[in-house]
Amino acid sequence: MKESLSISAQQIAEDIVYDYYMTHRYQRPISVRFQNEQPIEFTHPKEGIWITITEIIDSWIIDTKWWTPDDTIKRHYFTVVTSWNGVYEMYYDGNREQWFLSGDLD
Repeated sequence: MKESLSISAQQIAEDIVYDYYMTHRYQRPISVRFQNEQPIEFTHPKEGIWITITEIIDSWIIDTKWWTPDDTIKRHYFTVVTSWNGVYEMYYDGNREQWFLSGDLD
C-alpha cells in the first residue's frame, strides 16, 4: 500500500522561496494598501495594477549602521504570496518612508 503524503502550504512556500526558483529584482517604489496594519495589496511596478496579497509567509526587520546617521538602514521586509500565485519580496524603507518591491520568484 502506498503512503499518502501531506504537504502544508508553508512547506510549499518554503520550497518556492528557498529551493527551486530564480529571483527577479525590481528595487522599484510601489504603493501599498493595508488592513489591520498588514499589507493586503500592492501595485506592480511594471504592470501598474493592484495585486492582492493572499498570505504573508515571512517578515523580518533590518536595522543596521545606526551608529553612522548618514548610512543608517531601516527596512521591514515581507515575503508574500499573491492572488496570481506569485511569490514577492517587498519592504518598507524607514529612511525614505517609501515601500519598494524588491523582487519576485519564478
